[in-house]
Formats: sequence, structure tokens, C-alpha cells
Amino acid sequence: LFLFFFFFFFQAEDGIRDVERSRGLGDVYKRQTKEMAYTIDSSCKKYHKDYLDYYYFCGQVIAKALYEKITIKAYLNKLILKTILGINLVIDDIKYCDTEVYNSLQFILNNPLADMTSIGTFVSYKKDSESGIENFIELKENGRNIEIVDGNKHEFASLLLNKVFIAPIEEEVNSLVKGFATLLSKSLISVLDEDELELFICGDEGIDIKDWQENTVYEKPYHKDHPVIKRFWEMVEKMPTNDCENFLQFCT
Repeated sequence: LFLFFFFFFFQAEDGIRDVERSRGLGDVYKRQTKEMAYTIDSSCKKYHKDYLDYYYFCGQVIAKALYEKITIKAYLNKLILKTILGINLVIDDIKYCDTEVYNSLQFILNNPLADMTSIGTFVSYKKDSESGIENFIELKENGRNIEIVDGNKHEFASLLLNKVFIAPIEEEVNSLVKGFATLLSKSLISVLDEDELELFICGDEGIDIKDWQENTVYEKPYHKDHPVIKRFWEMVEKMPTNDCENFLQFCT
């Protein structure tokens, strides 16, 4: 029953705005290293008047599973996990939602803009998950007429985080957090960070080397029985889990 509610009221995100998932190693990587995460499906409010109650219920079930040491193989977006823990969200957290926007923002923040042509104004566009239509979001009053310059680029980044990535799902996340807190108080999990909380909720599956091998495509003259390839997989099998995950990410 919980899985029905979970997959109906959450949507999968891989953080890179892919319309279609990659094949082969890409699929293995996204599944095994938990880059595929679930975030709030804000469109649910259009169809369910009691939608906040469902998120409250999901928070309770997640907390109950955590208390009973039952793992749930559904990886939540790090913004949700940080909110459960009461950790303040920062601009760097945008990378968990949209790496394209995050990388563009890092360029703006880390480079002088004085000698560049117009970077843009205090507006953003967010695509509707159902219609595919991009909605115009003005980050502050008269934002469309305010140019992004060195003097206000940090304000732009902060407004972008709050208006585009936090505000649209704030009600739903707060309901989930309240449900979670009815069973586990924040003080009991305050020693954890978001990665540790994810580990406790979802468990650690590690890398399935056999699955990786079966989804690997070789180019001539190499093939699965080639001595070099056999030696390669022997080395991979001896890698620590963390090194193996990083190597798989590098390969894809």
C-alpha cells in the first residue's frame, strides 16, 4: 500500500533533466549508485484535495520503517532528506535538482561578469511536468528588467533556490517532515547528515558486478573472454565499494 502511495505522489528524477534514460552502463549506474532519486510530484495537488495528508502519511511510514530497521528502496532527493534533518538548504544543493542549472549558476558566481554580454535577468523558466510548457517565474518584483551583474548575482542565486526549487514543493515537504516527526523526533537523528540518513532508510546495496558485466558493450578487438577484459573484471571485483562506485560513475 505504501509503495502505491509513494510512487503515485513522488516522481523520479536523475538530476540531469534526461527525457530518456541512457542504456547499458548508464542504467546500471543510475540504479546502483542511487543517482536516481525521488522528489515531490507537485501536480498531485490538482487531483487530490487531501494530498498533504498523503505526504504526512508517507513521512510516518518512512519514520516507522527507520525505527523498525526496515529498508525502503526508494531514494529521496537530498533536499527532502536535509529538510527532515533540519539542515538549512544552500545554493550548492541545487545540484541535487538540476545539474544544468547548477553548473550555469556556478559559472556566474565564480567568474566576473563585467566584461561579458548580458547574462540574463531575475527570471527563470520551469517546465510543467505534465504539459511540457515552460512557465515564466519572476524572482523578484520587476525582475525581468533587472540585469544579473556582479553586485547582485548572489542575490539572484539565493532567489533562484527559494523560488524555483523550494517554494513550489514547500507545503508537501513540510507535511512529510511533520509526519516523520510524529514517530522520530529531530533530536534522535540530528547526528546524521543527509547521506547517512539515506543509508539508514535505503540500506547499502553496493555494486552488482555481474549486472555491470552483462551490460557492458566491448569494441573490437576486445570481448568478454579476452584476457585483458578478464583481468580487468578481476581488478574491479577487488575494489572497495566506494572506489567501485566512483569508477562506474567515471565510466558512464
